[in-house]
Order: sequence, then structure tokens, then C-alpha cells
Amino acid sequence: VVEDNYSLAQSLKSLFESYGCRRCEMVANVEAGLELIDRTSFDVAVLDIQLDGENVTPIAQRLRLQGTPIIYVSGYSDLQMLPRELRGYSRLDKPVEPAELLSNVLAVLQRA
Repeated sequence: VVEDNYSLAQSLKSLFESYGCRRCEMVANVEAGLELIDRTSFDVAVLDIQLDGENVTPIAQRLRLQGTPIIYVSGYSDLQMLPRELRGYSRLDKPVEPAELLSNVLAVLQRA
């Protein structure tokens, strides 16, 4: 989970863990996200698009190169903020409904 709002990130982490996620990591900025990618792998990544003024593009690009599925959860509806190659991933509006997010995560994992 890459999210600059700690309360939301913690809520997402708790949601995933309550549904059986064995390990869920949270980071709040691009630098921490890139460091996390360097030291571990993921089944799926949930990304906010804007992180306290930073765009999530460097993280999404690295995950894309690794083949990691991405789901954007953002208050920004305009994916034009992202390079074209990063716009094809699922995007959910904040505030996200837990059932909708879980459904998207499961769908992404089934395709992977």
C-alpha cells in the first residue's frame, strides 16, 4: 500500500489482513516505495496517485517492469497525470468501498 494518508493506509492494511493477507507493507512516499520494491516482491500493489505532492509514477514504472499488478486508489479521476503506459490499470475512487477494493484485488490476482 502506497498512501500518504496514514489513517487510510492503516485501514487498507487492516482490511487486507482481515481477509487473510499474510504480509502487507505500507509506505507514504516515492523514496520509501522504491526502497521497499528493492528489498521485497509483491502479489499486488495498491497505489495512491499523488503522495503529498509527489507523483507515484516512479513506483508504478518499477512495478510494471517487474510485472506486479497495480490498483490505483485515488481522489484524482484524471489518469492523464500518469504516462500512457501506466494508465491501463484499475483505478478506484476515494473513498474506496472495501468490498469493491477486495473484489478488484481478487480479480487482479486471478489474472496474474
